Amino acid sequence: MKYCTPISYGSYTAEDNPDASTRSSGGLEWYYNTGTNLPKKADYSHNSLLTTLHAGNIVVERNTVASGITGHAAIVEGQFWSSTYSMYYIRVIEAISVGVCRSVMDDERVEVKDAYFYTLADPDFDASVNSVMWAVKQLGKPYYLHTSGTSTSASHPNWYCSELVYAAYYNQGVNTLSNHNTNAFVYPY
Repeated sequence: MKYCTPISYGSYTAEDNPDASTRSSGGLEWYYNTGTNLPKKADYSHNSLLTTLHAGNIVVERNTVASGITGHAAIVEGQFWSSTYSMYYIRVIEAISVGVCRSVMDDERVEVKDAYFYTLADPDFDASVNSVMWAVKQLGKPYYLHTSGTSTSASHPNWYCSELVYAAYYNQGVNTLSNHNTNAFVYPY
């Protein structure tokens, strides 16, 4: 299994499709809505995230409350180099109050948000990378808490966090909600 994501995915690089949002947290923690830049030095001193996480990992945060719902989901975009801080850092794509955006995952966020990570049990690098590329195309769309149904269409006008992650994988042939797929993902460490 590939644990460290390459900086580019074939001919795709993250800067090929920068998100159009204002790259500010909007009153949220520093690691939200960062765009393609690392706004401050990230901490990777004790959770081995840089050697464990790769593109397509699913992030589940249990210590969040938004709109009365507990929990949050995001998809790891990959590992990227910050020339400002001379370090690799992990970026995620997520749907939050400012819309679908890029954010940073580091040890501080893992601990504050009680984050867990899941990966495909049967490693399929193409499905993981393609799910990320699908999610990248959703950048800039607004956030909306859907209360009925689950959309999987790339033309959907807005996203809820877990719905975005589900759709990214569903469009690669992986149904994370299917009973026969209950073991499709495993906790990587």
